[in-house]
Amino acid sequence: MKNTLSFEIFLSTLRATNRDLGLFVDWQKCLANKDRLSISLNDFNLLLGVSKDSLRDCFAF
Repeated sequence: MKNTLSFEIFLSTLRATNRDLGLFVDWQKCLANKDRLSISLNDFNLLLGVSKDSLRDCFAF
């Protein structure tokens, strides 16, 4: 779906508020999950750059 609202109109309709992202996101939980998953995410990022032919060599059997 294409956004039909121009960026200038979007910016002009924003209002100041006393709410921050902490209202919507549990940052402590996010940081704990990031620490728990960081090694797996790093391995996944490594595999993203590997060609299909050499992918099997990256796994230990």
